[in-house]
Amino acid sequence: MPSITYCGRGTLRTRALGEIAKARGRRYATQQINRAFTVLLASHSQGYCRNLYLECVEHLRARVPTAE
Repeated sequence: MPSITYCGRGTLRTRALGEIAKARGRRYATQQINRAFTVLLASHSQGYCRNLYLECVEHLRARVPTAE
């Protein structure tokens, strides 16, 4: 079963990266756009990893028996 995080990767994050990728072809302010793209890509990667981590923790927590 694929993870919810993996299946949801084509949403807002992908659209935001696509918009800034279109702007990268411009001749002016190229350095600033490249830096903005790098920061945006890093933040979306961090968000993806965080969501995947939380999903894994919830999956494991659901399978560990509770002590009564």
